[in-house]
Amino acid sequence: MDVKEYCPTVDDAQVLTKRWTVLLIKQLLEGAGPQRFSEIKGPLLITSRILSERLRELEMEELIKRLV
Repeated sequence: MDVKEYCPTVDDAQVLTKRWTVLLIKQLLEGAGPQRFSEIKGPLLITSRILSERLRELEMEELIKRLV
């Protein structure tokens, strides 16, 4: 039996253990309300590609919500 079949939090855990994810979540929690991409990127010194990838993953796992 695959772990994902009986443990729905495995996907979330896999996303959270990726590089930059914890620092990204910390940055989002410390911000006052919605933040622009550049506001998130600035203090982290993360590449735009990795930041976009991590934000997409967090959104797919419904850990964050994107407002346009």
